[in-house]
Amino acid sequence: QVMSQALTPLQRQVADGIVKFICRGNYDKALGTLNYMAGTLPPAQESALRRTLRRLQRTNKTLDSLPAYKTLLQQLPDLDGSVVRRMDTHIPRDVLGEIYEQLLAHNFDEFQAKLQHLQRIEYNVIRQTLVLYEHCTKLKAAQRALDRHQLMSGIRLELYILYTLLLLIGIYLVSFFF
Repeated sequence: QVMSQALTPLQRQVADGIVKFICRGNYDKALGTLNYMAGTLPPAQESALRRTLRRLQRTNKTLDSLPAYKTLLQQLPDLDGSVVRRMDTHIPRDVLGEIYEQLLAHNFDEFQAKLQHLQRIEYNVIRQTLVLYEHCTKLKAAQRALDRHQLMSGIRLELYILYTLLLLIGIYLVSFFF
């Protein structure tokens, strides 16, 4: 954590943003941010990030390319894929710092293995959240249907009571006239 702690707040923000993009498989956005903020990070760190990002781009292993991700979209066909892509799990700042340190300290293969593990964890969190969302949506729909049914039952009961009252009043009026 020595390198990461030595960063200024702006450098820390840039590094965190780049690491978030990397963790989510958005290597183009990470490289774009690095290019846009060129000169912000220490030169050796910027160079190491750039090399790692170029290698990650060549491997082309993004979250979208994970077989599990495609399976997820098939299992939840009612969901728009963009909803999944926009979903961000929260990565705590200290974890981002650790990942940044590992990115700078490890060789590429070690870092890539750790990154893929992190992406699988994120995928599972997203998947479980979406399954929960799907269940909540179905529960809401069932609750609305139940409410409508109860409302209709209530209206039927009220109509029955009203009909009975009208019948009684009618009988009373008929008996009054005769």
